[in-house]
Amino acid sequence: MNEFPLGYERVPPTTWAYLSSLLLLAVYFKFSRFWSVRNLDLFLIILLAPGLLFVHFGAAGRERIRTEVVSVLDSFEAQQLNDEAAASAASPSESTSGNEVEPSDSVTSDASSEVAEAGAMLRNSFDSTPPSTEAVDPRFDVVREEYLDAYFKARRLEHRGYLWLFLVNSLLLIRMLVDPMLVRRPLLEPNLSSGGLTFMGSSMLVFMLANLFMTAPMKYDLYYVPEISERIAWPEAEVEPPQPAEGPGYRLLSNAPMLPMLVDTTRRPVDTEDGQVSTAPAVMARLLVIASLAALVVAIVLCGSRHFENYWMGIGIATLFLMLPYSVQMTGRINHVLPAALLVWAVFVYRLPFLAGMFIGAASGLIYYPLFLLPLWLSFYWRRGWVRFALGVSTSLLSLLVSLWLFGDGQATFTAGMRQMFGLWMPRNAGLGGIWALGWEPVFRLPMIAGVVAIAGSLAIWPSRKNLGTLISGSCAILIGVQFWDGYQGGLSMGWYLPLALLAIFRPNTDDKTADRVIRSKAKAPANGAGTAA
Repeated sequence: MNEFPLGYERVPPTTWAYLSSLLLLAVYFKFSRFWSVRNLDLFLIILLAPGLLFVHFGAAGRERIRTEVVSVLDSFEAQQLNDEAAASAASPSESTSGNEVEPSDSVTSDASSEVAEAGAMLRNSFDSTPPSTEAVDPRFDVVREEYLDAYFKARRLEHRGYLWLFLVNSLLLIRMLVDPMLVRRPLLEPNLSSGGLTFMGSSMLVFMLANLFMTAPMKYDLYYVPEISERIAWPEAEVEPPQPAEGPGYRLLSNAPMLPMLVDTTRRPVDTEDGQVSTAPAVMARLLVIASLAALVVAIVLCGSRHFENYWMGIGIATLFLMLPYSVQMTGRINHVLPAALLVWAVFVYRLPFLAGMFIGAASGLIYYPLFLLPLWLSFYWRRGWVRFALGVSTSLLSLLVSLWLFGDGQATFTAGMRQMFGLWMPRNAGLGGIWALGWEPVFRLPMIAGVVAIAGSLAIWPSRKNLGTLISGSCAILIGVQFWDGYQGGLSMGWYLPLALLAIFRPNTDDKTADRVIRSKAKAPANGAGTAA
């Protein structure tokens, strides 16, 4: 966003984390009730920022070091080619024996073996374990000594960031599980007036939308950073890095580019010339992210004004979400913001089971993980509306399958896309990202998956009579749980649950908002005016 507004420069992530934390405390902290649950919730939300910063700077550091290592290897290769060419030109005696030999073939062969040897040495040096102290070619000492410590330091920083996020997510998970037992929920409105919150939230939204509009899309996510051994295996420096193994989700969405919200000089925009994006996927990604973010904010405001009967609270929740460091850093990812908007809209239209089912089904088809919400939502509508909800879910999933068939390349592509959409494979142990690529054994994902399944099943049974509050907090708890075993960006996909967490934190008592009370029966009232059938 260097062109609009004139002279504007984006705030660095660390600076914004400090500023937004102070602003959140000033606007939402209840100084008159210091020991309130609201203040504890606010601190839990703020504590997500350090982990996010650790992961960002750790991944950016590893990517920067990887780029420098490739540059050093290229210089070694060029120097080797020059040395071989000079050596063959300085010794013409071999060509006087009558046997003419092409010097270029010899030079190329020697150079290729030398570069292969260099790659093997460097791969051993940058393995996941510290390298041995055996002597190596002195020409590569600069690579090992100068980059190795910095690489492992960045790797440890990223690892600590994921551990921090998992710890805070654990506390948030416990908070959402006990939320239905907090029956006393006094109205604690923000410290700023509704007019001030509206102005602040609108300003934040305008700046974020302008930022998204001016940002050049990237093809690969910074938070999937392959190991150096993979980077050295590229035949040319201009070849794009390999993509991670495709996780469960909608194939047409997983291939979409992302919009980096932060300035990142380690990657170049995809399909760009002089910084101008000209590809149709990039334009569609930008429009979809902007529309999804605007729809998410509108849905939060409507939930506050309609279901909580307090516009002040709705605009306060939306403004809080826009001020979070996560929103400033990562809302440019379609697979974060679009499912979040669908889930919040499902909460807003919960009085209409078919429409709510369509939103939940669409979110489930796009990112797979909301499929674990189905037992909870079906149990909520069990007294009334579960058939309409199931029809809505089925309609969305069927529509996504039809789109996959129409825009796919054939039967094989459709079958692979359907398996990816519903996660029809055994849990993988290779090609993972996040903390599972930084030292954690992937086999430990299995008990975490079992734990999430147990939580989803338990919330479908308890409490037996569910209201809107238990629906929101239970959905948030399940989506927090999947962060632990998500093998690709586990812990970073906070957009899936943060809007729901804020709604659960700020909601009033909703004991009267149950399915059998707010959902109309399909049976028509009799002519004599008697009540409708239950």
